Amino acid sequence: MLRKLVTSGMKPRLIAQKMKRSMGAIQSRIFLLKKAPEAVST
Repeated sequence: MLRKLVTSGMKPRLIAQKMKRSMGAIQSRIFLLKKAPEAVST
């Protein structure tokens, strides 16, 4: 769900409200999503 919201262009603050999570939690998960494909390919 988070990946779909991020790729749709939704702002992190709105994602945090929608998922009832803190901004920090959402930002760290977004960071992990962006970092994950690089880690898998190497």
